[in-house]
Amino acid sequence: MGKIYRYNNCIICGRDNPMGFNMDFISENGAVRGKVTPDRKFEGYGGILHGGIVSALLDEAMAKALFAVDIVSVTIGINVRFRKPVKIGQEITVRGEAGSIKKKVAFASGEILLPDGTIAAESEGKFFILEGVAKEQMLGELS
Repeated sequence: MGKIYRYNNCIICGRDNPMGFNMDFISENGAVRGKVTPDRKFEGYGGILHGGIVSALLDEAMAKALFAVDIVSVTIGINVRFRKPVKIGQEITVRGEAGSIKKKVAFASGEILLPDGTIAAESEGKFFILEGVAKEQMLGELS
């Protein structure tokens, strides 16, 4: 099982970003999960979490899931399906799971769960696997 790295200024997991979530992820059963309660600074409108932030949370969970299986990568693209609104001030669970690998591309999926277990959003992502110098440079900036 790989280390779940973090970049200290990341808006999702960074410890040094005063505007961020400072989110922790844990690895379990081949996936990662974390809990967070978004506040009003991430509001899109009407007490609802901005869709771009939903997408960022999913992207982060998928990348963390790949870290957990020793894959260091960068996002090529993600597809997000929004199912239910996420209310500001409501604790949510963000999950990510590593999928298949094809050549230098890793696939992952993610979901955001409401407190009752309902899926609020789900995602599929493609990630370019870093190797050699690029991998070492990225790892050098992570903790």
